[in-house]
Amino acid sequence: MKFLILGAQKGQSLLEVMVALAAASMIIAAVVGAVVSALNNEQYGTSQNQATQYAQEGLDIIRNSSQADWNAFMLQIGEYCLNEDGTVPSSPPCIESIAHSIREIRIDHNLCGITPYPDPPTNAQVASVVKWSDGKCPAGTQYCHQVKLVSCFYKPSL
Repeated sequence: MKFLILGAQKGQSLLEVMVALAAASMIIAAVVGAVVSALNNEQYGTSQNQATQYAQEGLDIIRNSSQADWNAFMLQIGEYCLNEDGTVPSSPPCIESIAHSIREIRIDHNLCGITPYPDPPTNAQVASVVKWSDGKCPAGTQYCHQVKLVSCFYKPSL
């Protein structure tokens, strides 16, 4: 009888070890999942910050262009692409420039809330869009993330 009791106790200990091992495995899996998620979020945040800087740079390039020659700037309307070196602008479709991204500029006249619309236009709404891919885009979608900054430019006073 002693052997039966000892055998039952050993079986119970083995069952307890297996339950503890299963619980530990689930905890480790949860921790690994949380770490992977945190790393993905950090990478996305870094990409988004970089895209925001590129979009702001696009607005700065267009602002400098408008201040240098307002009349030439106002001849531009529609969509343009910024090249990797920041030169303005080429016509779409845009080619990949910086860090698996493209930079687009959209210029529209008289969309800055001034009514009645002045003729000739004295303001332009400029949107700078940076689109990028991180390798996790759905199939058939090249750029699934974007940052868009919009600003209004006004004719400089003389």
